[in-house]
Formats: sequence, C-alpha cells, structure tokens
Amino acid sequence: MSRGVDRADHIVVSSGISSVEVLGALDGYPPLLTIDEAAEVLRIGRSLAYGMAHLYESSDGSDGMPVLRFGSCIRVPRRALAELLTTGRVVRLADGPRA
Repeated sequence: MSRGVDRADHIVVSSGISSVEVLGALDGYPPLLTIDEAAEVLRIGRSLAYGMAHLYESSDGSDGMPVLRFGSCIRVPRRALAELLTTGRVVRLADGPRA
C-alpha cells in the first residue's frame, strides 16, 4: 500500500489490490464499522479517524472518511472504506437536506 501526505496536508491512500480483495479481507467486519474498527483497518489512530469522519461531514462528502450518522452514532460503511483503501477515492454516500 502506498501512503503519504500531499502538499495540501491530506492523507493519500492507494494500493494495487482490488476492491474485491479488500472486501474479502474485511469479511470479518459488519457492513457498518465503528470509528475504532475503521481506524484499526486503516492502521491509524482513533483521533485521526474521528478527524477524518468530521472532515467528511464538514466537506459535504468530498474529503475525509465516508461516514453515516445516526443521531450521535457514527458508522463507516464497509464498501466505502474498501473504495477508499483501493482507490483513494472518497465515496459520497448521500446528499444533505435540501433548502
């Protein structure tokens, strides 16, 4: 896996493995992971994982780690995490409320 930091101080994640291989490696996890589980998969700290989740929410899904919020509960979809790991692409899960 290739990881680094680009000039904008963002984490760059990409790998040569397919999303099928990553999803297979994530088979032991439920469809929605906790932030701690996602941090374990990404091999990052809990604080960075929460920071990435909040970045996702504040950037309207264009940056960070894709999450779904259920009240105060935050979950990371396994498929979105696999996409992030294999391509470095952030999946936009849903549109926010329309004004």
